[in-house]
Amino acid sequence: MASPAAALCLGKLGDNLSLSARYSVAGEDQEESSAVQRAQAREQTRQRLLEAALAILESGGEAALTTTAITRRAGISQSGFYNYFADMEDMLCHLIEDVERQRRSAAASARRAARPAGVNDAMRESFRETVTATAAHPNLFRLLLRSRLDPASRVGAEARRQLATTHANFMRALAQGPVPVATEQDRRQASLIADGLIAARDAMLIGHLDGRYPDVEEILDALMLFVLGVPSAARRHRPALVSGRADA
Repeated sequence: MASPAAALCLGKLGDNLSLSARYSVAGEDQEESSAVQRAQAREQTRQRLLEAALAILESGGEAALTTTAITRRAGISQSGFYNYFADMEDMLCHLIEDVERQRRSAAASARRAARPAGVNDAMRESFRETVTATAAHPNLFRLLLRSRLDPASRVGAEARRQLATTHANFMRALAQGPVPVATEQDRRQASLIADGLIAARDAMLIGHLDGRYPDVEEILDALMLFVLGVPSAARRHRPALVSGRADA
């Protein structure tokens, strides 16, 4: 049996260990909280740089994009730019990715909200978000179109990656609607239709930015004619087309 003095010492030791453990947990929590705050602050600074770059691109064009102009507008040191992006091309890739992700998210939300009214209304509202987003950032849209044809740059690779994502989304939408995708031939035809819809959409968006097609509702009407008419025509003429290939 421990003496009273030994028991007292053991009790104090237990209290000290318990207190030490509490301090250790509190320290870990504080360190984790600080890490989260640092990550949040870093992301906020990154977003400020991207927002500054987008504003400069839209107001002054691509030629106005410099690290000096971007960091001055974002309120950080010029050298700080390279804590977030490897170079200007890397920054443009991140800008394209962020803006396109936001556009797709907005289009998806609009599509979900309109779905109770029907698939066609959902598709129309999705197109509306795309037209609205493009009109808000015309220089970025033109940069995207031009960069798709650049085989060497990272911006060109990112633009083509975004195009591939858009194509895949169109394919999914067509598969949920009137276009069959059961066979390889079906999927190839759906891919052709998706490419045609993207080309039509982009041409109409350029016309909207240039002022030739100022009425958004007219653009949406035309896009829906493509969405509904092309698959329907493909179904009507498919037997004749298949027969024609066999006869040839």
